[in-house]
Amino acid sequence: MASKRNITKAKRAIREYLLQNKDTKYFMLFTLSSVADNAVGKELFTSLYDYEDLVPGRVTWIDAEELDEKTLARGLDGRFLAVENPYYVNK
Repeated sequence: MASKRNITKAKRAIREYLLQNKDTKYFMLFTLSSVADNAVGKELFTSLYDYEDLVPGRVTWIDAEELDEKTLARGLDGRFLAVENPYYVNK
């Protein structure tokens, strides 16, 4: 189990990342788990699903074509576990 301090640090890093990328509507949960892990310097959880509690946005399954053009998985077929950016601003 991750410490309370590391969880707070990870949540802050994810929030800052989402704010810096408010032009992107969806992020893969895996991407945000990497942001969290990098913020604390280690893997926080062994399961990707545990990271759902750290993100401020809605977690949902979306089709690959709904992902942003910058997301590598967009070119793949299928559905991905993604987070809707609550700070998204449609330009």
